Amino acid sequence: MLENICLKITNHLRSKIKSIDDEKAEVINFGLLVILGEGPKLVLLILLAWWLDILFLTLVTLIAMSLYRTQSGGFHLEGHISCFVVSALIFCGTSLIAQAMTNLHLAVQYLCYALIFIFNVIIIDKYAPADTQNIPIINEKTRHKRKVGSYIAVTALLLFAIICPNQVVANICVLVTFIQSLSMTETAYKLAKCEYGDVTKHNLGLV
Repeated sequence: MLENICLKITNHLRSKIKSIDDEKAEVINFGLLVILGEGPKLVLLILLAWWLDILFLTLVTLIAMSLYRTQSGGFHLEGHISCFVVSALIFCGTSLIAQAMTNLHLAVQYLCYALIFIFNVIIIDKYAPADTQNIPIINEKTRHKRKVGSYIAVTALLLFAIICPNQVVANICVLVTFIQSLSMTETAYKLAKCEYGDVTKHNLGLV
């Protein structure tokens, strides 16, 4: 239903503004889907985080995840309810786990950082950018740019975590990269019943 509403709005704009071609229309339609679909879920997530008294940490998680995910991609869930539930578990759960990690010895935490960074590099090399059938990344130049952007994002988040005086925030910055990297894998896509774009499937040898 939401998809149909966004498509009607996009088509109406195209009928009024002749300069909107197919590519621009696709961007507009996707933007509307994000605003109308993700907006209410974001509000609910913020309210949940406020109720759990982890609002600040959840906002940090959202920002850190966005820095990496906008470059690397990952699976998308079709249902809005299932998407909200998974998002709440990830964003609020990460905040709680990050707090618990402060009980570990600092050397153990940094060992975890190193192992997660190595894991991220391996996943980026194989999967990034991980697109979907609905929003494929066809242009090779764009794909290369986003892969490089993924390396930069995880490196920047790791370096920030190392120098950050707030250990919980530091833990969040590293944990979200691990979770986001998992979301690009074939196993995650299968569990989410989501398909890679055709170019990605070809590069992974899935066709």
